[in-house]
Amino acid sequence: MKPNTLFLFMLLFIVASCKKEDDKPSKPKVTDIYLAGSFNSEAAYWKNGEMVKISSAGQYSALVSIIVQGNDVYTLGRISHPKGPAFMCWKNGVTIYEEDASEISYPKDLVVSGNDIYILADVAFFNGTYGVYKPTVWKNGLKKELTDGSQNAGSGSMALHGNDLYVAGYIQRSNVIRDAILWKNGNPIQLSNGKRAEADVIAIQGNDVYVAGSGLGSKYNTALVWKNQGVADSLINPNAPYFNTAYVTGIAVNGKDVYVGATDVNTDSYFNVNMFHYLYWKNGVTLASNSVHADTYTGSGTACYYNNSLYVAGSLGGTAGYWKDQEAVYIAGQGTSGASDILIVEH
Repeated sequence: MKPNTLFLFMLLFIVASCKKEDDKPSKPKVTDIYLAGSFNSEAAYWKNGEMVKISSAGQYSALVSIIVQGNDVYTLGRISHPKGPAFMCWKNGVTIYEEDASEISYPKDLVVSGNDIYILADVAFFNGTYGVYKPTVWKNGLKKELTDGSQNAGSGSMALHGNDLYVAGYIQRSNVIRDAILWKNGNPIQLSNGKRAEADVIAIQGNDVYVAGSGLGSKYNTALVWKNQGVADSLINPNAPYFNTAYVTGIAVNGKDVYVGATDVNTDSYFNVNMFHYLYWKNGVTLASNSVHADTYTGSGTACYYNNSLYVAGSLGGTAGYWKDQEAVYIAGQGTSGASDILIVEH
């Protein structure tokens, strides 16, 4: 039987077309680095070093979180009112959510998933006896309080994993007892064992939930890491003096490696600050960058892992920038500035 010549012609055409497509050079990937913070007391973010100011009508303002979804840039920040701070959320510089100026609220984190916008803030509340803060989540403008206000509480950050929303924070049981708490869909899970501790940041990899925070240790404040609500690992800085305090600000996970970023504060016995350090641990091993004196504040913000390096946002001696592992990268020009959040987008 003779072969079908029309079929053979079409087959050759398809093979040639595929080869032509394969020969096309692949489009190089573009990586954008976003930093969110403030410049001269005004909310601003930087994209690859270029500053974008967020309008705040002349009020003091600062960004705490940034999310990029497609061509849209979402930012969450703190603005000043006569009664105190409140949060504001912007989409491409246009206000989309603003907390009532009659309430005092401290914004903590922002998550955007599809059409859903989540805002985390601590809201001041008078419970009839004394003032407390209540960690609160807004989903598309609808408010859900995580505590009833009977005890003081606070939050640090949140993360969305599938349909589950996690919030890291604490509940103050007494003057000396503070429980580290992980809320899952509004339900509190106690992480600490009755000593003074708090949860600040979350990283999720696969089905594993990592939470980092701080608690009382042999050298005052010690960084802590929980994996899947287990017993916390204490991260010790062996070079720290006795009156040393580590405030955890970021966590990133890459495979089996767990990175924790912190602002390491060296104080004397009277709690006078002598030195600020940017500090991070890799699997419990201390790695620190250059330190600066207290009159030029150095502090860190959120962390992310990208292309075999840890990136941590911060204020580098009063200038917005970030650390790439132990290398300091300054972003802002002249003026007082700082960065609280870092985001790396590849497209």
